[in-house]
Amino acid sequence: MSHNSSSAPAPLEVNISRVFIVGTSLWTIALIAVLIWDWTSDTTLTGWITVCGFGIGLGLAGLVWTRFTRRPGARQPALEAADAAP
Repeated sequence: MSHNSSSAPAPLEVNISRVFIVGTSLWTIALIAVLIWDWTSDTTLTGWITVCGFGIGLGLAGLVWTRFTRRPGARQPALEAADAAP
């Protein structure tokens, strides 16, 4: 078995705010679906409602975090390390 001695690929640039927005939107859709299911069935889905609520809360917290940590013109540390590597 031969080992490839090439360097690691460069990290991808990702719009992390968009990732948090999409994820939070999906949790919101899931919450609406679970609430409808809860109202129309005889079972109680409190656990699923709680999970969706935490998903929405963590997504919003992540979105706020990206707003405070990513200032205009700032680069991600992984990208700076990739640029500094020979």
